[in-house]
Amino acid sequence: MWIKMEEHFRVVAFACNKWGYGAADLTGTTRNKYPTDIRIIRVRCTGRIDAYHLLHAFRSGADAVMVVSWHIGECDFNNGNIKALSRVNFVKRVLDKIGLDGSRVNLYECGAAEFNIFLESVAHTMKILKKIGPNPLKKM
Repeated sequence: MWIKMEEHFRVVAFACNKWGYGAADLTGTTRNKYPTDIRIIRVRCTGRIDAYHLLHAFRSGADAVMVVSWHIGECDFNNGNIKALSRVNFVKRVLDKIGLDGSRVNLYECGAAEFNIFLESVAHTMKILKKIGPNPLKKM
């Protein structure tokens, strides 16, 4: 069940187990606030996320999708975040072609201790959503 916030946006964030999820967890631990409409899905490595997963989130009603990984080129699993970046860019092109706006999906890089970067990523996503509005697929 989604907890509604003022803007009524639903965001899915795929976060790598060690770094992205660590930043999100530290954000809560330090009592910093971010929208409750963000659902964080913890994955072993963002390289395991397929374009299908990103597109399925939109079909399921997400307004935006964030992929939160370790810094590009420094993945614990060699090139996982490079694969994730490639898939995010592919999904951006697909969304642009079908008229959903590719800016709805983004990859953000942060370390486990960089909760401030995680907060900036969330703010960036919410700013995009305020500009482009909710996912039109939700009405179907």
